[in-house]
Amino acid sequence: MFYLDSQRLDRQSNIESLRILAIFLILVVHADFWALGAPSPQEIHDFPTASTTRFLIESISICAVNVFIMISGWFGIHPKAKSLFNFLFQCAFFLFGIYFIKILATGKVSGEGIKGCFLLLKWNWFIKAYLMLYIFSPILNAFVENTNKRTFKIVLICYFLFQTIYGWCSVGAEWFKDGYSAISFFGIYLLMRYLRCYPPPYAGDQASSI
Repeated sequence: MFYLDSQRLDRQSNIESLRILAIFLILVVHADFWALGAPSPQEIHDFPTASTTRFLIESISICAVNVFIMISGWFGIHPKAKSLFNFLFQCAFFLFGIYFIKILATGKVSGEGIKGCFLLLKWNWFIKAYLMLYIFSPILNAFVENTNKRTFKIVLICYFLFQTIYGWCSVGAEWFKDGYSAISFFGIYLLMRYLRCYPPPYAGDQASSI
């Protein structure tokens, strides 16, 4: 489902491997703290080694979602109706499919479950955040294509300073949602576009401009 964000380029084995790793890490994140719950103070006291291991695994895996957005930013999102339809179809297929299986297993139909299938609940935040990034990608791309390196750099520095101060340190801007929001995706996307357009000296010629 994450191929709609990349240009029609030849497949790159390193990027494909990174996608697979990110998918695995997302499964780990959901199985660790989300399904099992974070270790309680009592668990940390009674089982320090196991609890520390779980915290370490969570810390390593939590970057998985951002990795997908970094890949999108590296290649650039180029909106197309067919790609958008394919993305939405795959989301609907899994959402309705999983809910149908749940109905067969429990014999119950709930309003919350139906809302979830139509993306009306908080737990499917990623799909909505990515859709917002997809909608705004032409504007972000236009900025990248029509600004100079100095302005681009200043915008990124200001963005991440603002996010650090008001989104993380003080939580004065709740709409950053600890990085789980479209506005956070905008910053990651632009950062990767900058690195693609203006690669560091040690990157050689591997990254090319738009």
